[in-house]
Amino acid sequence: MSAIVLSFGSILPLTPEEIEIKETTVNTPVLRSAPAPAVSAWLSDAQIDLTFLRYLGTVTITVANAQGIVYTASVVADTGVEWVIDTQGWSAGDYTITIVRSNGQTFAGAFERP
Repeated sequence: MSAIVLSFGSILPLTPEEIEIKETTVNTPVLRSAPAPAVSAWLSDAQIDLTFLRYLGTVTITVANAQGIVYTASVVADTGVEWVIDTQGWSAGDYTITIVRSNGQTFAGAFERP
């Protein structure tokens, strides 16, 4: 699975679109089967909704575009914890969302804000 770029055309969607978040840590051991997803992420017209699907401990969430970081937070990510990122006022363009655990394990996804 690879990160996908969500494209919405010229208007924001009425229903949320999924942002695929995948592990991007370098030197990750090869597994015989894909690990269960750690984070579910959905982009709607005014926010990103994150749900942590398993315990990750303290994580740093960063959202950036070509101009730099637009959002950062430190969260204790446990199974079922939900986190909302307000995207109102963000400029149009491509963004990446990165979630980094204290042990360096990294998850990332990409999306486009029209």
